[in-house]
Amino acid sequence: MVVVNFNGVDFLSHSLFSLRTQTYPLYEIIVVDNASNDESVPFIRSNYPQVKILESPENLGLPWVAIWEHALPPATWCFFEQ
Repeated sequence: MVVVNFNGVDFLSHSLFSLRTQTYPLYEIIVVDNASNDESVPFIRSNYPQVKILESPENLGLPWVAIWEHALPPATWCFFEQ
């Protein structure tokens, strides 16, 4: 599962907790941080160490750009369902 984040520390706890407790098995959770300047990355590191964080040095704008350029290449597992 890929989550694109920009200054979303207030929403990360609920989002990541929900992903970890769902019944469908997740193989990995990747957060693409879109150059946040809040405490998002430290929050994830200290509370969700199993989540892979990819930090973009600049805000890439649209979420699909962040996913395509940063999250798909290092993903260890990929599944698209129609």
